[in-house]
Amino acid sequence: LINGVNDVATESNSAVANSLIAQAKAARAWTYLNLGLVYGPMYNPNGTNDTQTIPYRTNSQPLVANPERATTAELFQYVKQDIDDALAGIPENVSNPCRFGLPALHVLMSYYYMYMRDWNNMLTYANMAWDEVLAQRGSVEAMLYNFNNFSYDLADDEVISDDEVNPKVDLALQGEDNLIGLTTHRENIMYRKAAVGGISTYPTEEYRNLFDQEKDLRYDLFMLRDNGFSTTISGETYSDGLQLYYFRDEKMLTNEGYTTSELLLLRAEAYARTGALPEALNALNLLRQFRYKGTTTAETDLPNGASLTQDELLEEILNERRRELPIGTYQHFLDIKRYALDAGKPWSKTTITHQLGSQTYTADVNGEAFILPISNIVIQLNPQWGVPVNEELYNPTLFQ
Repeated sequence: LINGVNDVATESNSAVANSLIAQAKAARAWTYLNLGLVYGPMYNPNGTNDTQTIPYRTNSQPLVANPERATTAELFQYVKQDIDDALAGIPENVSNPCRFGLPALHVLMSYYYMYMRDWNNMLTYANMAWDEVLAQRGSVEAMLYNFNNFSYDLADDEVISDDEVNPKVDLALQGEDNLIGLTTHRENIMYRKAAVGGISTYPTEEYRNLFDQEKDLRYDLFMLRDNGFSTTISGETYSDGLQLYYFRDEKMLTNEGYTTSELLLLRAEAYARTGALPEALNALNLLRQFRYKGTTTAETDLPNGASLTQDELLEEILNERRRELPIGTYQHFLDIKRYALDAGKPWSKTTITHQLGSQTYTADVNGEAFILPISNIVIQLNPQWGVPVNEELYNPTLFQ
């Protein structure tokens, strides 16, 4: 797109051309920042960041070979350059959040500094984005859905038993408007399709326990009991029976780009990390007004929030972030990697352990298990990298 627009740009259409190029560079920066941290380690401000990740390709000609794989440090330099270039021409408003506008670009900048652990700049750009979206929408109520006003068409006295499928599973969610299934719904700042997780996975006990089951409306609306996996093989039937699923991904359009609720949590985290605890608590409580049962702040505010230490409040904010973000996307994966740098904190894990039957599997968050390997097909098409083909049997591309 960048090359094509440049090929036809003239003085008379330069404003449109610059706007399109800016949006393309913003999208490229978003894509490569996420890909680089998935295919490489987390950026460490106290490290060398010299691990090679992926090539930051900027040439559209198919016969031009990919460049060398960028190191983590180089990746962040390229991303920052694209963001800076985009700022010169990005439009303040866009007709559809599938395209980058200025608020979304400032959220991207806040994310960039979050991964760099530069909390002051993270806060600066998160606040800029919040103020811009608020100015565009006119009110916080036009930026966030109040889940107190969401419902299913059920009889008021209908009792839902734990030993049957929850009838909400088959009912449409009724929201505050008819846009909750569209990219243009009020919480979307920059839309990218999220993975669908609720119908194919069972939320872990750890995830379920993050919710206040009595007061959190997300649990009430979306944590629903349905028939689990079942199959018949050689005449023998196996069934998981009734299982809890998390249906938010199916009941609303789920966004792994940027949302206003996520932006509030970026502000809350940045405030907390910089020691501004009252401001952090205010941002967290503002989101809770739209997610927890109640019509007054006394009902929805974090209990005893003002008495929490910095670490205690930050942990509450990070737990709220996990509850609010889509269950099946890359964000939590990258959060685990960045939290590992908060050594000794209650939200930080340096290893992840899973139990499968009697077998225990443990992986180091800072190790290869949290770096996606480049496919053998891609390796073979880029011999200039000098990367050996992966010959381990678990790699499915070995047989293609």
